[in-house]
Amino acid sequence: MKSCLTILSILFLSIFSVAQDTQFSQYFNIPNYMNPALTGSGSPHVRGVVHSRIQWPGLETRKLSNLVSFEKSLNKINSGVGFYFLADNYAKGTLRKYTLNVQYAYTIDLNDKISVKSGVSGGFLMYQKNNEQMIFPDQYNSFGLTGVNTNEPNASQNSIAPDLGLGMML
Repeated sequence: MKSCLTILSILFLSIFSVAQDTQFSQYFNIPNYMNPALTGSGSPHVRGVVHSRIQWPGLETRKLSNLVSFEKSLNKINSGVGFYFLADNYAKGTLRKYTLNVQYAYTIDLNDKISVKSGVSGGFLMYQKNNEQMIFPDQYNSFGLTGVNTNEPNASQNSIAPDLGLGMML
C-alpha cells in the first residue's frame, strides 16, 4: 500500500510539473547543473566552470546559452554546496531566460562501497519577452507586412518564477 501511494504521488506531481532545461553537449563538465545530488562530488577544491553553447549557429534565430557554475565539497560533513547562473538568449534578445540556483547535497554511506547522495536546488527563473522584435498576425494584410504596431497586449513582459529541483544518486 505504501509503495502504491508513493507511485501515485510521483505521478500526480509529474502531471503538474513543467521543465525544459538547456542541453549542453559536454554536460559532464557541469554535474551540479545536471543533478543537484552531484554538487561537490568533484575534487575537494572549489570548482568553477564557464560553459557556453550556440544552438542553430547558422540561423538568425539562434539560441545562445551561457552558464557560470561554482561548487565545493565539504568532506567533513559529507556535503557539497554550489550555485549556478544560466543566461539563455533566443533570437537576438526577443526572448531571454535567466536562472539562478543555489544547491546543497548530502551523502549517506550505507556501507564501505555503497553510498546514497541526495541534493536539493532552489532559486528563481526570470523570463523577458520583447514583443517589439516579434511580428504578429495583426501586422499583416493581403499585401504583406503593414509596418503598423501590433495590438497584442503586453508589448514587453517580464515574469519571475520559482525553480526547485531534487536529485538522488546511488
